[in-house]
Amino acid sequence: MAPHPSVVTTGSITPHVELKADEDREFIVHGPTEPPLKDLTTAELLQQQYDRYPEKVAVVSRWQKTALTYRSLFDSSRKIAQALPAHGVRPTDCVVVLAGNSIEFVELLFAIGGIGSVFTIMNPTFTAEEVLATVDLIEPKAIFIADRKGFRNNAKRLKELAEKHQRSTLVVQLGTAEKVSGNVLSWHEFRHVQTSETLLGLHSLEQYWGWGNPQDALCIQFTSGTTGPRKAVISTHR
Repeated sequence: MAPHPSVVTTGSITPHVELKADEDREFIVHGPTEPPLKDLTTAELLQQQYDRYPEKVAVVSRWQKTALTYRSLFDSSRKIAQALPAHGVRPTDCVVVLAGNSIEFVELLFAIGGIGSVFTIMNPTFTAEEVLATVDLIEPKAIFIADRKGFRNNAKRLKELAEKHQRSTLVVQLGTAEKVSGNVLSWHEFRHVQTSETLLGLHSLEQYWGWGNPQDALCIQFTSGTTGPRKAVISTHR
């Protein structure tokens, strides 16, 4: 079969990029090589920004009325990263996060990526059935889910996840509402583990922080599913 003749250019928006369809009608992006991508892991990037701009604002969450400097983000992300191994999370393990646009979402991204685990993004618009199906597919070591996202109450999802995965998966409830189940840890409980676990976390943080290289998997995202089942897409640190 002859190659498809169409060439799609992005016009005035990004004039240096064109999309060409090959004989299998698969589109390949051709673009500039400058500036080069940074060869950094998430931990290295956060360390770099902390070293350069410790008191500059790194992230703002207006609805939470909270802002973090790079120093605060560095410290809080490492504290979360310390708690993850204490709860059994190791490099290359998947960790599911359904948190919406929040400070915790950013902290978890740097903490999970910082120890070489895979940050798995759950779209807040997923139905309860899609959430459960995704968790079954990914088999995460831990799940962090906000008690609510906007007008959407996640209490039912939390209960179902806790009941189904209580033996194999850590489930943490983000937010300030009362815990929906005894099988769920609150955000506070997760971050403030007991002394023996804290010592384990400190040892593991020293062992795992900065684990891996820029080509390793950082996160898994899911396609919109408009043409079929949602597909998992892996992105690297780079």
